[in-house]
Amino acid sequence: MSPELIASFGGLLAAIGALVTGVLATRSKVKLDDIAKLHARIDELEADLAKEREARDRDNDQARAKHSRIIADYEAELAELKERLRQRDRTIGRLDHVVLALRTYVARARRKLVDNEIDPPAEVEGMND
Repeated sequence: MSPELIASFGGLLAAIGALVTGVLATRSKVKLDDIAKLHARIDELEADLAKEREARDRDNDQARAKHSRIIADYEAELAELKERLRQRDRTIGRLDHVVLALRTYVARARRKLVDNEIDPPAEVEGMND
C-alpha cells in the first residue's frame, strides 16, 4: 500500500469523523435548544401556577372572611332570639303567677259568697268576649 493511499484513507476517515461530529454536535445543539425551550416553558408554567395559587388563596381568605361574617350574624341573631325567649318565659312566669293569684282570689271570693249564702254567678260577664 502506498503512503498516499493510506494518507487519503486517513483524510477520508478524518472527514467522516468531522462530519459525524458535526451532525452529533448539531443534534446536541438542537436538543439543548429544545431543552432550554422546555425549561423556559416550565418556568412560565410554574410562575402561572404560583399566580393561580395566590389568587386561590386570596379567594379562600375572602370566602373564609365572608363565612365568618355570616356565622357571626347568625350567632348574633341566635343570641337575640334566646334573649327574647328568656324575656317571654319571664313574662309568662309573671303572668302565670298573676293568674294563680287571681284564681285564688276568685276562689276565696266565691267561698265568702257561699258562706254569706249568696249564689255566685255561673259565668262572669265579659270573660268570654
